[in-house]
Amino acid sequence: MASVFKRSIWINPKTGKACRRSVPGAKRGRSRIWYYKVIGDKRRYPGYSD
Repeated sequence: MASVFKRSIWINPKTGKACRRSVPGAKRGRSRIWYYKVIGDKRRYPGYSD
């Protein structure tokens, strides 16, 4: 069995792109990519439509 999710990322409000958490004014957002994780496996894999 696997779980499907989107990762949390930090977004720079000035550029609208992903940044580090330490950037002043950074806000939490969601990644555009879906990921899946298989039970018993520590890695996460990018999900694809097909």
